[in-house]
Amino acid sequence: MNATLSPQLGRRPGPAYTVAAEDAPGTSARRRALAERIAAVTRAAYTGSDPLPALPPPDGSQEGAHDVERDLAAGQRLWVARDSTGSVVGALRTADGDTGREVRRVAVLPGWRGLGLAQALLAAVERAAVADGFAAIHLDAVVERCLPPLYERLGFVPVRAFRAGDKPLTEWHMRRELGVPAAPAAVPARVVAFPAMSVPVTPLPATPVPVTPLPATPVPVTPLPAMPVPAVSAPVRATPAPTPATTRTPTPAPAPTPAPVAPGPGLFLCWFVCRKQLLVTVRRAPHAAAALAQSAPVLPTGAALAGVDLLPGATPDEAGALLRHLPAGTEPVGADLHVVGRPRTDVLFHVLPRSFDPRLMSLTRHAPGRELPLAVPGPTENE
Repeated sequence: MNATLSPQLGRRPGPAYTVAAEDAPGTSARRRALAERIAAVTRAAYTGSDPLPALPPPDGSQEGAHDVERDLAAGQRLWVARDSTGSVVGALRTADGDTGREVRRVAVLPGWRGLGLAQALLAAVERAAVADGFAAIHLDAVVERCLPPLYERLGFVPVRAFRAGDKPLTEWHMRRELGVPAAPAAVPARVVAFPAMSVPVTPLPATPVPVTPLPATPVPVTPLPAMPVPAVSAPVRATPAPTPATTRTPTPAPAPTPAPVAPGPGLFLCWFVCRKQLLVTVRRAPHAAAALAQSAPVLPTGAALAGVDLLPGATPDEAGALLRHLPAGTEPVGADLHVVGRPRTDVLFHVLPRSFDPRLMSLTRHAPGRELPLAVPGPTENE
């Protein structure tokens, strides 16, 4: 399968490229050369790729040719994007298993980002998976690296979150149902847009102190739909019942399963940015949507959602212990909103919360500059 593509509409101009599945060359020297090139592209793609600082280095940033050769020897399939000269500019690998076709090590050279290479590679994988009788493809995306929103825009749906075993990170296991068009403009599944509220919210001052407290009068907020919150007893992958294969012998992907919802409440850290300052609320709620709805009345005009963390099963008494991880100088606004007064990139508790409390789980992160704007209007002319 080989396709020549030009940059898609809406993307920056760039050269054409080809995307194809490639078998390992016949000679050991050529296999080694290809593995070295794939490893070099992977290292270049992953090194310095995190939108937030101080995160553990991605595994891909340390990729070696022996890693690529090992994966191919184990039966993984290689998908490659090449420029007009034949040079490798992007790649990924896939592995077939009991839960379907897994996508791994998606890598695009920094100079080729924004041209649709990753989307083209995934589209080629999807076409082949359909031909091979799979119902879905799946992957794992690290929350703290702000990856789930990227894959949601490509049609992947979060199924289950789990704590990484080797790093203080959280990942979402995500599935893309084959034959279902992706909707890049759709609101991500774990991020709920706020409805317009009927009363104005006092904006924060330009400097973090002094801070004018917001009114304590309760404000009615339209309930938001429940968002998936993972069960967290152990790091697990989704294992729904498989569907029959259509055109191939290997085990096909399982049937789609609704995202699980935690049976009980927890403490949610809801992070926002406003005027380049980080804000946070701590809410006990049954799910993240309820925590965000509870936070909405105290937010200033212009606030945007940066992320949500969960301490499963925690009680309100534990909120104080969480807030003690915030840096010195954090100012409370009433009893509900805390103004950190620093850019989010400078607050390690926001960047890497599990390094402070390993029980925490990051449910969503938006990259700096891509935070989700919230509909929190200011006063109207009649008010």
